[in-house]
Amino acid sequence: MSNPSMNTPNIQAYFSHSYRKEDRDINLFFWKLFHENGFFFAIDPKSSNPDDNLFNITYLERLMRSSDCFIAVVTVRKKKEGPGYTHSPYLAFENFLAELAEKPRLVFVEKGLDSSVFGFDHSDSIHIFERNKLENREDKIRDIVQEFSNSVTSYQSYSSLIQPLDTGNKAGILIQASPQSGYTEETIGLIKSQLKSCLNHRSELLQPNLNDGLQEFIRKLSEYDLVLMDVCDPSLTPDVWAIIQAKATPCVRLAKSASSETVERLKVKGILKDYFIGSDSPLILWEDDNDLQVKLEKYLNKFNQE
Repeated sequence: MSNPSMNTPNIQAYFSHSYRKEDRDINLFFWKLFHENGFFFAIDPKSSNPDDNLFNITYLERLMRSSDCFIAVVTVRKKKEGPGYTHSPYLAFENFLAELAEKPRLVFVEKGLDSSVFGFDHSDSIHIFERNKLENREDKIRDIVQEFSNSVTSYQSYSSLIQPLDTGNKAGILIQASPQSGYTEETIGLIKSQLKSCLNHRSELLQPNLNDGLQEFIRKLSEYDLVLMDVCDPSLTPDVWAIIQAKATPCVRLAKSASSETVERLKVKGILKDYFIGSDSPLILWEDDNDLQVKLEKYLNKFNQE
């Protein structure tokens, strides 16, 4: 039975799923059950224009932060190389973002895949399904969805009590104009101008270190719904970088004139390793102010997409 108190969807879920035609009926099966129990979905829509399908982790982080929970339907697909089957690496990455953001999660993994990628097998968050037996298991799956709906409703009530009062339309810039950072006053001004024109965001400089103490830094960080940093800036200390990532703060990751060696190093070890997916990079690489303006504007416009 669906929850009678959930006639109007009021739980925003970040929904991670396959866009493949052969998985459409599976998505619709789960969508119906979630809709019955008060969920509506936030997704990263595919554009008909390939130039608009920019891999924008900051936008995904924003969606995750604003959602009440994370739901995924993980289906099998043939491996691009070699025999066998696998899952979409993007679904696994979005699950990773949900774990970072500590969102309630419910993941349905198709039989034949390694479900441990998405969490412990004995966890209430992970469930195995078979596509040719969904109809036979509908009542059981409905019970799982309804129980999750009840738990997320409790999470909504709790999270509404601890949200900071002022986190809207404000960005922190963890870049200081200096020869060390490679950023001039004019470049910092350009970044502030782009934040204002693209997002209508106020912005302020935030020290890229913990000289004022951990508590003060976390308090400042909680004021922003977006931060910007340069991952190659030597003044950005590892502890600050780790705090931003661990708190799942939406972050624009710049890299000024980064060499290919620097990017390759970030891919294989350290905090950003899990943020590189195939040929997609979490970084905005730029050479000069004109290049930065064009790329940052496109990136921020995507971040602002409804």
